Amino acid sequence: MIFRLSQFWAGQGCVVALPYDLEVGAGTMCPETFFRVLGPQPWRVAYVQPSRRPADGRYGENPNRLLKHTQMQVILKPPPADVQEMYLASFEAIGIEIRHHDIRFEEAEKSSRCGRAKGRHEHPAPNGSKDCGAS
Repeated sequence: MIFRLSQFWAGQGCVVALPYDLEVGAGTMCPETFFRVLGPQPWRVAYVQPSRRPADGRYGENPNRLLKHTQMQVILKPPPADVQEMYLASFEAIGIEIRHHDIRFEEAEKSSRCGRAKGRHEHPAPNGSKDCGAS
């Protein structure tokens, strides 16, 4: 699955990078994400990010939150007009037929732990889930 997703995103013009394996909680604090999204230069990258949250008790309260998991991080800067269609096409690339699933995009306010990066983002809510593990 990881190989097929990496191939898909490489086909969309992304650099396929190696993960940054430290306790970052999510890929938002990885150098490929954090440093490259600052400034005006375009940047497209895809990488698998191990995510460990030993101090985060939310995984016990929500079955969609895990102590340790792996996630595919994709940065498309600037975002293309068809970013949602690209995202859904990535499901098809790994054999998930999206017509059999209710996938909605929910908009939310987002800020980083350091409090300096803020903005709006969308995350998927597949099949009516309230929290699919988006950080």
